[in-house]
Amino acid sequence: MKQFLFIKTASEVYTIPASALKVVEYASDTSVSLRFETHKDGKEATTVVTLSVTSGKATDVITAISSQIANSNATVFKYDDINDTFFTKNVTAISSVVVTTTTDSIAGTNVTSVGETGGTKFLREDGDGTCSFQDISSVTVADESSDTTCFPLFVTAATGSLAPKTGSNLSFNSSTGELTVDGSLTAKTMHFITCQFFDDIGTTKHYLPLADPPQETTSDGNTLTDWLCPCNIVVKSVIIKLPAATTGNGNLTLTVEKTPINQPPGLSPTSVESETLAIASTDDNHLAYFNFDNAALNVGDNMAISIQADADLSGSANWFVNVIIEMDWSTRYTGSSEVKDS
Repeated sequence: MKQFLFIKTASEVYTIPASALKVVEYASDTSVSLRFETHKDGKEATTVVTLSVTSGKATDVITAISSQIANSNATVFKYDDINDTFFTKNVTAISSVVVTTTTDSIAGTNVTSVGETGGTKFLREDGDGTCSFQDISSVTVADESSDTTCFPLFVTAATGSLAPKTGSNLSFNSSTGELTVDGSLTAKTMHFITCQFFDDIGTTKHYLPLADPPQETTSDGNTLTDWLCPCNIVVKSVIIKLPAATTGNGNLTLTVEKTPINQPPGLSPTSVESETLAIASTDDNHLAYFNFDNAALNVGDNMAISIQADADLSGSANWFVNVIIEMDWSTRYTGSSEVKDS
């Protein structure tokens, strides 16, 4: 049986059957590599012996080794780096001998990321025989509108390294856009209160019929004008369709008022926020839009909204009014039945 004998140092000596040689390949103009299929510690291994050769003679060395294996009568092909004797002409040294064993697990194996810095990344197979490190702070997504049963992902904390989860009680139909929630949905939601009325408001302060249109009054604290907040709310805006016959010019002011728990409704209410618009006699059937910055009230407050002009804008007329509010249902009363004082 023909064998290769490689002596790199006194402690690095390798005898490998010639039949184990699988590849002799060009490494550079001054080196060639011999790749053997071997064993080490009972496991399959690859042994790569890199030989230094005379410059420009790499091809000659590859040809010679191939011929020697097939035709030489010698049984040992000796490459002795200590005594500078090499079986094949133009070989000048043993550059390296690298033995790599296969492993059943890569746990604990260090992977060097060249040119990558910072963050947590994953190694992606790119489909062209190469791999690359990818940032996991974002993922590539595409619009998909055909799956009828999907489950949105969530995590159990706002930050940190967390496992993604789903819940069978939260599903999404990407085909119809329908989101199904088995439990209660606690969120800030937008609502409106319709409080239209018929009257000549003149320059007297009136209160919108938040609770029972179409009858507004000049006093608050009653079941027509006051609205009991079921949770924290913010009056976002009010829209009013002005009378069909606006006959005067003047300023129209809306004021959001509140009376807290433990006080009689309408007794010394607190002004939350006011908005004023200039109305012209030519504004027949126009819309007056009142935008409030932060007209906020708390759960249990009585809310009233006054309307007052500083000049007579019209005679008796229909006033169409919608109040747009944001309701924070997370602040509603919960738990056992009880009398509340705050």
